[in-house]
Amino acid sequence: DNEILLNLSKASNKYAWISIGQMRELAQVIGAFKENGIRALSVKGPILAIDLYGNPGLRYSKDLDILVDPVYMMEAREILLSNGWEHIDVVNTPKRCKAWLKDNEHISVSKGDVMIELHDKMNHWTVDDFEEVWNRHNSKMLMGLDIPCPGDSDNVYLQIAHGAGHGFYRLRWLVDLYRLFTTRDVNWDEIWEIMAAEREEVFLLQTLMLLAKTKVLALPEVSCKYFTMKVSDDKISFVYDEAIEKLIRKANKLV
Repeated sequence: DNEILLNLSKASNKYAWISIGQMRELAQVIGAFKENGIRALSVKGPILAIDLYGNPGLRYSKDLDILVDPVYMMEAREILLSNGWEHIDVVNTPKRCKAWLKDNEHISVSKGDVMIELHDKMNHWTVDDFEEVWNRHNSKMLMGLDIPCPGDSDNVYLQIAHGAGHGFYRLRWLVDLYRLFTTRDVNWDEIWEIMAAEREEVFLLQTLMLLAKTKVLALPEVSCKYFTMKVSDDKISFVYDEAIEKLIRKANKLV
């Protein structure tokens, strides 16, 4: 219907303009961090939209997630504040910020209509984990600047952990993962091992089962040294080692 297409086009244009503003701020923030020797990764957001869909208007993000080297979290915070960003939570002093980060993963700041969630950790990653993640990172060119972002396997882990943590109540998260799985040279062994290190392998299995159940997002076959999963005629079959049998049963219950 023409009206539906028109509304979709309007929404896409609206979100594209919002994303342009986010990208401009992201480039400035990452640039400021680089000038001060602070390593930081852009997670999800407009970079992921461009990477997966080629158009920031096709994937709206309400904020920018930046994972910063935990050692320099407080310095990163000061750089943001000195560049016009303002706290939008209670951690408005260094002492409160340090106390807050003991039990929370990020602080939030805003400038105009753009919000940043500045993370010193994500999910269960620690300082040592950041080193490994940084060693695997990719870079995307944005406004003449290389923007570091997680490598493909780490990106998969982050998307799965985020989606599973929220019960995959947004179909978009599954679509993002489908795009990651079908447009990349996926290293399934590495993905499994990253998730196993966090004891979250069951969520990878859950994700694959959910994709299969949507039918249009089903992956015909996934194979690694830990298991093989095939989807045909609306049926899911597994070949697996006894060591993960309990995980498959648990994943079945989650879907």
